[in-house]
Amino acid sequence: MSPQHSDLPPQHSYTTTHNDEGISTFAPSSSSNDHPTFKPIGPSPSRFADLHVSPSIPVPLQDSPDLTSTASTITSNTNPADVPPRGVVFRRTDLAPGTVSPLHRTLTVDYGVVVAGRVELEMESGEVKVLGVGDTIVQRGTLHRWRNAGGEGEWYVSFFFFLHHVFLLL
Repeated sequence: MSPQHSDLPPQHSYTTTHNDEGISTFAPSSSSNDHPTFKPIGPSPSRFADLHVSPSIPVPLQDSPDLTSTASTITSNTNPADVPPRGVVFRRTDLAPGTVSPLHRTLTVDYGVVVAGRVELEMESGEVKVLGVGDTIVQRGTLHRWRNAGGEGEWYVSFFFFLHHVFLLL
């Protein structure tokens, strides 16, 4: 795990499930799913962590394919835009102070909430919105750019659900 960089305490991530008798319980614990495994985004100190992955929607709870998919993705995924076809990813993204992403389009519908810092979201049109703690965004496969708008030393942290969408003809 990367060194702590924000004012947030170290993150713990837990998943619930059912045991063989059908009783609600926590999924088996491991260092990779209790403490997020952060991976770099490009050459900057910015990073992301996959927290949960389901290979399909609706999420099949029988035989727990989502828990298997999550464990596999946590150890192997290095692409912050990777989402399984017809699936969903729950991901944390941390942008370092001063970070500006390239203009890019995701092939997903993204539901996000800001939990620390401030970020500018710039659209292809040139429009810009500044998001702060508690603000939400629904990103619908648009061409966009992120810029950490926090002060010196301030990280931007968000949590997103990424879902594949039907191809958009422009």
